This record gives sequence, structure tokens and C-alpha cells, in this order.
Amino acid sequence: MVLWTRLALRPLEPGAGLAPRELTVHWELAADEAMTRIVARGSERTGPALSHSVHAMPRGLRPGAEYFYRFTAGGQRSPVGRTRTMPAAGALSQKLDFAVVCCQNYEQGHYAAYGHVVRDAPDLVLHLGDYIYEYGINDDAIRRHNSAQIHKLDEYRARYALYHTDRQLQAAHAVAPWLCTWDDHEVENDYAGVTSLDADADPAVFLARRTAAYRAYYENMPLPPTAAPRGSEVALHAGRSWGGLAELHVLDQRQYRSPKTCMKDFPEGEPPSLLNCDALYAQERTMLGAAQERWLDRRLAGSRATWNLFVQGTMVSAVDEQPGPSRRYSNDNWGTYRAARDRLVASLERSRTGNPVILTGDVHAFVAGHVTRDAEDAQSPAIAPEFVVSSVSSGTRPQRLMDQWLKDNANLRFARGDTRGYLSCRLSSRELVVDLVGMNDVRDPASDRHLVKRFTVEAGSPALLG
Repeated sequence: MVLWTRLALRPLEPGAGLAPRELTVHWELAADEAMTRIVARGSERTGPALSHSVHAMPRGLRPGAEYFYRFTAGGQRSPVGRTRTMPAAGALSQKLDFAVVCCQNYEQGHYAAYGHVVRDAPDLVLHLGDYIYEYGINDDAIRRHNSAQIHKLDEYRARYALYHTDRQLQAAHAVAPWLCTWDDHEVENDYAGVTSLDADADPAVFLARRTAAYRAYYENMPLPPTAAPRGSEVALHAGRSWGGLAELHVLDQRQYRSPKTCMKDFPEGEPPSLLNCDALYAQERTMLGAAQERWLDRRLAGSRATWNLFVQGTMVSAVDEQPGPSRRYSNDNWGTYRAARDRLVASLERSRTGNPVILTGDVHAFVAGHVTRDAEDAQSPAIAPEFVVSSVSSGTRPQRLMDQWLKDNANLRFARGDTRGYLSCRLSSRELVVDLVGMNDVRDPASDRHLVKRFTVEAGSPALLG
């Protein structure tokens, strides 16, 4: 369990209106929401080096238990938050209710989805990336960013502060524990490892930007102290066990990925043609990096859980985005990291991983389909279902494009690009039920929701029912 907070008097100002010195933050953990049955308490020192953030880790707690917490500092007390510990390793946990979210561009809509997540009160929230956007101000936006495009540490800190002023986002953090990974916009659109999307960018300047962005991400997210930045790197990938019911594999598919290739062959914004670019097949190309691949392979080999949930950013299913007989794939997804995708599929098959389910964000659309053994053969055996969650608020895709995806990709079962929202999931030993929940109008912070589609996956089969 990680208890996170950040001190701020004037959060949008440099230094958040606090004196540049260390302060003490006290925390309490209770078995009841009224905070009358305190089970643990402690204090943490924090200061400007961590932007006055706190990442406290209570010890000696009961597994599979609900807890409530609050912070006190400088005579001020926080609201009470709700969290829980995971069931003990191997415990026969009966269920896991969780929400899946991603892509919350502040300018492009309100966070009504989080209001509904709060009312759902799940056991866990999974965030798949694009927590902030690095872009500057759009004068025609629904809400406005607080600066031009960001590059430096104080600018990234201020952008997180802006996003955290949203009361519905605050409430979602306070209703359940979160497991988080990042995608690209926490740093820069479509970056890959230490390489900027801008081919003319100075590598040293971009690495400094990434280092600042990674530090701000750690400071502003409920990550354990073991994830604190070390130089330009953050140990983000992690494994968590929900008793014997589910293993959660939190992947980092940005920090270590190989640079994009074949970019010079196609106009900007168009996906490369996999069939005409041999470099995309190179065995050394990686999405996760060699060390993370080995770590994941060991986890899969050792997993005895009924379900294995993959918490990650970009689509593993290879999606042909070129209408007609030719094939072209997004250069930002696993489809153009073909060797890495093949190694992941081989690892799943070799370890006989129990009921793998891929959870994905990034594309601002609801998509459901199958990861097949052969990326270019949609009729090859289905290895795992993949559920892509639409954005909380970021701009959608034209439905005509989603219809073309369905026409040209037999491994896809559903694609809806004109609706934003989240996934509401209910997991038991028998089945996974996934509700694709859409918002009626992201321009309305109190927007109602509707069920876009429901799918069920039964234990023992990757088939999508619904």
C-alpha cells in the first residue's frame, strides 16, 4: 500500500506557495471511515526536492482488507481516502472489481467518467497512461492548459497541479487504490525510449526533458519509493498479485523501446508499410527492453493465478489501418515492433499462462478483439482477448475509420471511436465481465453515462462473448 499526497498552498505557482524547506506530514490509517479505529500512523519528511510530495508505505496490515486514511500538515487535515490491501498470495479471493482509464486531456473535456468511477467504488483503478498532456494552450478548448508546451521540471509539475485541481479526479484517487503506467504524453507525443519524435531534436536536450518529466510523474502519482527516479530512469514496471485470482503485470512500454524506423519512407502521420520495410522485422527491436522482457518471462513462467491481466499502453493486436489488400500499421503500436510482439506471444504460449487478458489505452476508442499467434494472419489461433479503453476526455476518432478497422481486421470484434469513457470490469474465477461505459457529453462535468457494449470472457477460453 502506498499513501500519496502533495502539499500545496497555491498549487499552480512555482514551489506551490510553500517556503523552500522540509516539512513534516503525519498520516493515519483506520479500519473505519470515521477514523475512530486507528490501526497505523506515521510521519514523513518532504520538501522542494520532491515538490513536497509524500509516498508513505504502512506496514503490518491485514491482507484483503479495506482501510481509510488521512494526512495532517501545518495545522491542515486532508479529506479521508479509501484504500485496501490485496489478498494474501495464493488466497482464494472470490472477486475483483476494477475500472480501467486512460487519456485525460484537460483541454478536451471534463472528467465526468471519474464521477461514475467514484459511484462504482471499485476495488482497484488501472490507469494506462496519458495522465497529462504536454501540449500548449488551445484557445478553442473546453478547458485551458496553464502554459505553452512544457519541457522543464517546474512546467511538468505545474501541469500535474492543474490536472489535480479537478475535483472528480481527486475523488477517484480517494475512492480506491490505483495501479499506473505511462504512455507518451507524460513526456512528448510518440517518443520512443531516449529518442524524440522530432528527428532534429538534440538527444541531450530531449533526455533532459524526459528526466524532468519522469521526476514529475513520480512526484505526482501513487508510486512506491522503489520507483523514485535514479538519474534519467524510473523503475515503473511491476507485478502485483490479487490472491490466487489474478496476477497483474504492469508494463512500461515507453522507457526502453527501440526508436521508430522506416519513418523517412512515408509522410508524417501515416503508418509505415510493414510488408515493404524489412527493418521493422529486426530481431533486436524491442518494446519493453531486454531486462523487462526477462522479468516478464519469469513472472509468466511462475504464475499460478487463474487470470493474468496485462496493464499497458499501446495495442498488441496488429491492426491493418490501410483500406484494401495492402497492409499498413501504426508505427506507435506493437504491430511495428514485430519481433517483440512475437516474443511476448511465444512467452505466453511457452508458459501456458492462465487466461491472459491484454488491457490497452492510447487510441481514444473502445476496441475489443483477439491477439492472434500470427500478427499477419487474423485466422491464426487466438492467444488472448484485448480490451482497449476509450479516453476519459481526449479527442475521439471518426467512426468511419473504426468501421474500416473492423472490415479489414478479422481479429477485431468491436470498434467504437465516437465515445469517451472507461471500462468497468468484474472478475471471478469463472469469468471476466467487461462493460464499455460511455459518457453522454464530455463537455458536461455532470454527464450521465450509458452502456456501449458488454463482453464476457470465460475462464479457459480467450473467446469474446457478447
